[in-house]
Amino acid sequence: MNKRGQLTVFIIIGIILIVSTALIFFIRSQITDSQKFEEPTLETVPTEYQPLQQFITQCLQTTSKEAIIKIGMQGGYISTSVQDIDLTGGQVFRASVTDPTSAGMESVQYSPNNNLKVPYWWYLDSSNTCNTPCQFDSKMPPLRKTDEALIISTQSAIEVQIERYVEQQLPVCLGGFEQFKTQGFSVEVNDNPEVTAHIARLDTAVALKYPLELKREGLRSTKIENFIVRHDVNLQRAYDAAQTVLLSNVQNEYFERPIIQAIAAFSGVDENKLPPMASYGYGDTPVVTWQKSAVEEPLTDLLAIHTPLYQVVGTNNYQLRSFDSELQTGLYKSFNMPIASMSAEDYSELNINFVYYDWWPIYYDITGENSDQTFVRPTIIPGLRSILPFIPAGMDVLDTVLPTSYIFNYDLSYPMIVTINDPTAFNGEGYTFQYALEVNIRNNYPLNGSIDDLLNPTRGELSDLFHNPLQRNSGNITIRVSDKQTGEPVLKPSITFVCGRQRLQLDSSTLYAEDSDGTVITRLPVCLGGKLLVSAKDYFSPPINLSTEIGRATTVRAKLRPIRTLNLTVKIQNLTKQSTSARYKSGWYLDKSLSTIGTTQTVLVSLERKPQVYGEQPFNIIASFDVNNQVLPVKIIPGEYKASITTTYELPSTVIEELVIPEDRICVKRNFLGQCTKRETIPQIVFNETIAQGSLNFEFEVSDWSIEDANTMTVYTIVAPGDLGYYELEVTNDLGQVTKPNALKHDDLNILGESEELVEEFQRPYLEPTYE
Repeated sequence: MNKRGQLTVFIIIGIILIVSTALIFFIRSQITDSQKFEEPTLETVPTEYQPLQQFITQCLQTTSKEAIIKIGMQGGYISTSVQDIDLTGGQVFRASVTDPTSAGMESVQYSPNNNLKVPYWWYLDSSNTCNTPCQFDSKMPPLRKTDEALIISTQSAIEVQIERYVEQQLPVCLGGFEQFKTQGFSVEVNDNPEVTAHIARLDTAVALKYPLELKREGLRSTKIENFIVRHDVNLQRAYDAAQTVLLSNVQNEYFERPIIQAIAAFSGVDENKLPPMASYGYGDTPVVTWQKSAVEEPLTDLLAIHTPLYQVVGTNNYQLRSFDSELQTGLYKSFNMPIASMSAEDYSELNINFVYYDWWPIYYDITGENSDQTFVRPTIIPGLRSILPFIPAGMDVLDTVLPTSYIFNYDLSYPMIVTINDPTAFNGEGYTFQYALEVNIRNNYPLNGSIDDLLNPTRGELSDLFHNPLQRNSGNITIRVSDKQTGEPVLKPSITFVCGRQRLQLDSSTLYAEDSDGTVITRLPVCLGGKLLVSAKDYFSPPINLSTEIGRATTVRAKLRPIRTLNLTVKIQNLTKQSTSARYKSGWYLDKSLSTIGTTQTVLVSLERKPQVYGEQPFNIIASFDVNNQVLPVKIIPGEYKASITTTYELPSTVIEELVIPEDRICVKRNFLGQCTKRETIPQIVFNETIAQGSLNFEFEVSDWSIEDANTMTVYTIVAPGDLGYYELEVTNDLGQVTKPNALKHDDLNILGESEELVEEFQRPYLEPTYE
């Protein structure tokens, strides 16, 4: 029994060894097949010839390392100049020292006295003054020569460039083997050097096939042709980080939005600040103008100071930043980029930095209703009668109570360099990979193109190619569609595949198979960063991330959510004037008590859902409420919404026939001590028709969990003035004079047009929708 037991153990161990060995060879074969690189077998040469072998290996090491370093410094290219065009696969990059963002500029000259050019991986190819659609382009090279879905030809792949550079520079390094010939060696070259570069998962290998016959008097000749070196640099990780940062910005506008916020934060109605995007001056406040040429320097300084604040969450140089001011904390938090690797790479050992140098000229323009090519000027509202035409002529003094409008639009383009540094590479020497991109802002909004501009090589034929069945060369994509709550299959769903700004609507003619369990099997075009939109009647699903690759099959499980039907209702917050207890300017405060819609009030509610991805169907809710219709059933789905709520009051009513703003005297001129030196009389104003009692615009989010068990959704609005009848109460004082202590004044007219300020003041928690 003991012998049998020992035999059994040996058999089990043997089986494990066989299976393990087979598995190792299988995995290695899969890796070899996928990487298409076979490591050459090195010849064993006699000891006397080994110095020559080591010399050739050292030249291979030196020239290939030079190529890798050059590639890192110049955005994935060995050279960016016309003198070395053969080393770049035919790429010559145009650059301008004086106008780096003008149309056709493909790279950034690093400094005025340095010929180093860093190619743009993302830039506006159209004129800076283009009208939409504007054309974007990229000079991002493929990493490997097997990559086919990128804009640049695979002849410019980084692997190809390394090979070409080493093949050209190796003979220079070898120097015709002169130093060995003086020692009596003879080297017979039987063919040109053939180099194969391979960017592996963790390092970079460069193999050389160079058939040589080595001879020396008194020694037997020998032949040698295979050489290989490996560089301790993870080019794949550096490239992946560079590409991921770029694609994340194209999708999410990480670079544009924080700069827009910074401009807003450091602007104001002050000649020593940047012109504001939106602000007002009131009464006799001095009017401020800016000279456009003088704005460029502080704007450039803002970019130079704030660009280094960008950081990628999870990297080696990421830092948690906090400030005493909540405003500063919120502003600088927006410079954090929460990106995720597209290929599960770990960036924790990388330092990723961003820089704009103030010697790079920017393109910028500031426009406004009253601005021109030289000056940035505000708009002075011409007079109250332009808004209320029934006011009698000759009352120009009304102009003094109206605001001066400082509403300006910024157009801005400037270069940025993204630097990925791996301090562990080259055995601790470190390695830097950098590229340029262009940040573009138009009319205070990001201008950033789309992923299809980046990943597809043809522009004019892009739409046709995307819809061409021959381009659907992914593997079988199995889409299983079910009800999220019950798990039951959803039959005949509507399926749309979105890649950037291209949409492919699937129908029965494009499906390979469809069965009764809600499963669809199809093929799709190749797309990095694609989205799948799946819907059905009375169902909704958020976009599903789906990147497709050539020949790769995958399964997608789309769990659709039933669209909820809720009872929508409106509650009103009254903004009331009470000079003795002010929570808002001019004595106004928010009455926390809620009211329903009055007999002469109408509330129009518009809820517009923001699409999460291009091609997603719009979803809007429009409902009109009055005293007889205070609850309306609506369908609602989760997402971010923009709310527009307008309240009107019909005069005359049973409560009040007309709204009177009595005659008043206001100050129109003050001395340097702030004392009033001149007053004017403003006549009485009477409102006796329908008036706007409130108009709000704000954004809010409907979460999945908030509506899951709810039956009613309540939205809130603010009206001003509140109870109109309240302002007609008369009070008799001790002198027998009849007064109206809470009566409206002319200054209070401004409250009707300040919906955005009302939201900022009162939105939390009084305007956030509630669910029951």
